Amino acid sequence: MSLEGKAKKNYIYNLCYNILVLIIPFITAPYISRVLGKELIGIYSYTYAIVKYFSILGLLGAHTYGQLEVSKKRNDKEELSKVFNDVLGCKFLTMTLSIAVFIFFVFFTKQYREVYIIMLLVLVSSELDVSWLFQGLEEFKYIVVRNIVIRIMSVVLIFVLVKDKDDFVTYLIIMIGGNLLGNISLWTKVRRYVYFIKPNLSRIFKTLRNNLKYFVPSIAAIVFVSLDKCMIGWLTVGPTENGYYEQANKIYEMLVTVVTSLTVVLLPRITYLFSNNEDKKKLYEFINSNIIFIEMITVPLCIGVYLVSPEFVPLYFGAGYDSCIPMIQVFSLILVVTSLNNIISNQCLIAAGKQKKMNVFLIASSLINAVANFVFIQLAGGLGATIASFVSELFQLVLLIVYDKDIVDVKNFLRKMLGYILKSFPMIGGVYCIQKISINSGILSIMLQVIVGVFLYFIMMFITKDDCFMKIFNGVIKRKRR
Repeated sequence: MSLEGKAKKNYIYNLCYNILVLIIPFITAPYISRVLGKELIGIYSYTYAIVKYFSILGLLGAHTYGQLEVSKKRNDKEELSKVFNDVLGCKFLTMTLSIAVFIFFVFFTKQYREVYIIMLLVLVSSELDVSWLFQGLEEFKYIVVRNIVIRIMSVVLIFVLVKDKDDFVTYLIIMIGGNLLGNISLWTKVRRYVYFIKPNLSRIFKTLRNNLKYFVPSIAAIVFVSLDKCMIGWLTVGPTENGYYEQANKIYEMLVTVVTSLTVVLLPRITYLFSNNEDKKKLYEFINSNIIFIEMITVPLCIGVYLVSPEFVPLYFGAGYDSCIPMIQVFSLILVVTSLNNIISNQCLIAAGKQKKMNVFLIASSLINAVANFVFIQLAGGLGATIASFVSELFQLVLLIVYDKDIVDVKNFLRKMLGYILKSFPMIGGVYCIQKISINSGILSIMLQVIVGVFLYFIMMFITKDDCFMKIFNGVIKRKRR
């Protein structure tokens, strides 16, 4: 199979899984919000955020480094096996230390101790995770199949076993245990690609030093993903505000995961092309086409989510979750910025081996995020955390565009962004009219808004003969004819 064909196949695998990721929370979140309530959801959100600190500190960037090194050595089984064993040995060492520190932390913690004990499985799962090997090899099929099976099993178990607030512990075990079983299952495929070597301490410590280059992005991940939830818990009274934020953030994560699935698949490919000194002009054109593709998807998605959220939230989460509406609306704006940050940083910096420069940007953005969180959470609770995230993500995007101006076509970038906003105006008008005409807001009204909005946006793509859209459309037509 050609490299291009494999990339397309991997993207389809990843897209299918991400569609499932999008659908499953839509099925379970309304049920969980009603059965467990915002207080227990807030406790889960807060404690999981704390545990993620220990997970990221234990990994020390091993997964990113491992994936990139595997993508470089994948044509040499002996070198690939050395990389795998070095990363694996290093990760076991650091994760075991992290688990030990976490146990010490739990021993001296009274609040939510039972929850933290169950959360220990998160760290064990991280220690056993070898998905980075298959990502570097571009063998996404194994990861996708595993994740689909685990997700479906988790949904079934939630509906069967979680009936009221007394089943909160059962819910925790289902959510965390599924990932652990999935990571264990991947080990059955490992020997197909690598063989095990006796651990070499000098090579392991060398790998540890290399991992540290990718540790800063991990710390940034904590700041962007976990610090906001922790600070909401520290700066507000009770877990309720974290419950609102968790539910709103869940919608955002579903959407951003689907949009950035292209980046996940293409990172090892772009790394391979950079390392083999491929034609830089063609490579840069390929990167810019990916950026425009992300813009074409995220701009109307952002506008659509913003418009339908006032009707969607009470229908989806139930009564008492109105505070999620403005949070989701701000998250819809962050969706565009985050997606662009993700694709530019991965394809222009990380794939090109400019991790040190990326670390500088991440540190600066993380500091902005921490300060903004401290200010805005005290003013507006969970909504303040979303505003802080938007500020820091936008700051990072500006840094990336300025630094990568030789790769990113800035003028075309901004022109396309404005164009997609203007092409969304008919969609805005159509959705607004349906909202005014509908007598009762409900599932039919929301579905009609989505269908009409998507239809009007597609029509504008055809009328304006948008380059990116027509290229994809013509490609689909040609494939069907074949």
